[in-house]
Amino acid sequence: MKHVPEAAVKRNCILIIIGLVILNIAAAVYFTDRTRERSFHMMQRFMEERLIDQQMIKHMARDLDLDQRQVDAMMEIHRRYEEKMKPYRDKLAPLHREMNVFMVSGKPFDEKNLRALMEEIDGQRREIRILTLKQRFELEKVMTAQQKKKHYERLHDMGRHFRKGFGMPGQPPDPDGPPDHPGPPREFEGKK
Repeated sequence: MKHVPEAAVKRNCILIIIGLVILNIAAAVYFTDRTRERSFHMMQRFMEERLIDQQMIKHMARDLDLDQRQVDAMMEIHRRYEEKMKPYRDKLAPLHREMNVFMVSGKPFDEKNLRALMEEIDGQRREIRILTLKQRFELEKVMTAQQKKKHYERLHDMGRHFRKGFGMPGQPPDPDGPPDHPGPPREFEGKK
């Protein structure tokens, strides 16, 4: 057996350790980015399917200086849309349970049934999103032009803050906000 100098053994150990550190850093960066992407999409879906609730209306009342008549009108709109959305949410919960059972059942893959189930889930979510958007547009009708302007500015700021935290999937956080968000509607630009 050939004698290996002690310096060469130390050098090889150091190179192996450096290689492992680099590999661990690369894996951490990869999984952090994947987690951020997943978190971004989960948060986006949550916000799309969430009605503006009583707590948010109270916050808007302070932030936008809404009067009591406006707050009462918004609370009534919220109540109506909660009632409209309840049947879709009630239908969605068992569909999600059925999807979970399908995934862990151990039965052979049944694409036809899976597609039907996923189409039903997507249909319920689509209706929830439509109601959410309808509610937001109806709430805006209660606001004055100045309140709408401030509301849109806040939404734009929230979008920028949201993207700073998560960044676009696969990219670092964007310090200037989302590239696909145009900001406040043009009708409100320049009226500061």
